[in-house]
Amino acid sequence: MAESIDDSSPLIDEENVDELNKFTATLDQFNTVIPETVTKYYMQQCAVQTDDDRLVKLFSVSVQKFMSGKKFEFYLIN
Repeated sequence: MAESIDDSSPLIDEENVDELNKFTATLDQFNTVIPETVTKYYMQQCAVQTDDDRLVKLFSVSVQKFMSGKKFEFYLIN
């Protein structure tokens, strides 16, 4: 027998929406080292197309975090 799925619980509740709004507000205040135009260029080269500037900013922050982690690892090696 197939189990029924409970549709009564919402996928997005008010608490998650509040957290997302706080996160995007914090993201908007953050200045990245990598310009967003550079991020958009490489996103397009990888076939990632978006008009959402928040997503581009998130990619920029993620790449910056990744690169700073690698830089720190290389520093520890030498």
